Amino acid sequence: MKHGKSLTGLAVLMFAALVMNGCDSADDSDISNTEFEASAEFSYTIDVTNHTTMRVDAVNGTVVIRAIPNAGSVVIAGERRVGSESLADARDFLRRLTVNVAESGDEIVARTEQPGDARGRE
Repeated sequence: MKHGKSLTGLAVLMFAALVMNGCDSADDSDISNTEFEASAEFSYTIDVTNHTTMRVDAVNGTVVIRAIPNAGSVVIAGERRVGSESLADARDFLRRLTVNVAESGDEIVARTEQPGDARGRE
């Protein structure tokens, strides 16, 4: 989204329920169910002075943007979740599922990074 200087009015960006998608795979070792879930919240606060663009690269989930006029920072917050066939596996995969927030020039980038071996995990 690009709105010139209006990004300074952005106070809260929320990744609500960032849920990792399972990958379609013909591998015999695919996860057979996802009844066990591990989750963890995250939060970043970024100064928006001199930023005019925000980019969100996420696999799945809802993004809610709430603006507060004249705010000088943005809060990027949400929850990472993984569903798997055991709690131990869900927790292990959750440790490797990350949300990274970076500043690059006039842009703020929020990106999820997940391992390539999802094998049916959600």
